[in-house]
Amino acid sequence: MDKSNKKLYYVVGSEAISYTAGYIGLSYLWYSGFPRNQFHIFNDGNEWLQMDKFGHCFSTYWIARTNYKLLTWAELNDNSAIWASIASSWLFISTIEVFDGFSAEYGASPEDILANTTGATIFGIQQYFWKEQKILYKFSYLPSSYAKLRPDELGTTPVERLLKDYNGQTYWFSTGIRSITGINAIPDWLNLAVGYGAHGMTGASNNKNIISESERARQFYLSFDINLEKIKTKNKLLRSIFFTLNCLKFPLPAIQVNKFNTSVLIR
Repeated sequence: MDKSNKKLYYVVGSEAISYTAGYIGLSYLWYSGFPRNQFHIFNDGNEWLQMDKFGHCFSTYWIARTNYKLLTWAELNDNSAIWASIASSWLFISTIEVFDGFSAEYGASPEDILANTTGATIFGIQQYFWKEQKILYKFSYLPSSYAKLRPDELGTTPVERLLKDYNGQTYWFSTGIRSITGINAIPDWLNLAVGYGAHGMTGASNNKNIISESERARQFYLSFDINLEKIKTKNKLLRSIFFTLNCLKFPLPAIQVNKFNTSVLIR
């Protein structure tokens, strides 16, 4: 067995073990407390002002990016690495819908499947045609005041709130200003980012009489960002760290627009 085959088997084997162990753990820790039912569909496209769909899209995109890095390290040819990354990331996230579909508490969501497909497609189209990710999909989080109003739904611990409090989440599309303008004097790592968030939510589709329904609002942002992968370094460890952290939007001044006002803040 040559060296490249060894690396590929290592990557595929590690991911298969992680996939199996992850879903065994998820089944035991999350779904074991809910009764099972026949497989059924639940349309949840109107919930959380679609913030959860942006989350599905983000997760699939970054798993695809990470898989691609691993598969090209294992010397799989580029096109095969792209398609394998698209398929594996979609499968990894979309398996959740199988668990949801058999759970009486939830249901398989076609909207989630669509979001997963979108995330994998955003990665795949860019990598296939541009051979790089010119438009990065990023995430930021700022704790909201709404979580304490309904901790059972929005989380009781900081980690739970990071995942469940959609009021504090923002999803961004970030791209290089130099590539947009063609001005070489602009640093290659300086990006412009457009963001989407929402607030005023204490329930999925309504606020459960906890606060006024009028507080529910979409938020749009325009900000600068830093593309850490464009910072040149020969240190392999540092490059790996930059790649990992590049899923996060760098906190910088942002213009926020919603139905109530326009403001400037750090986001």
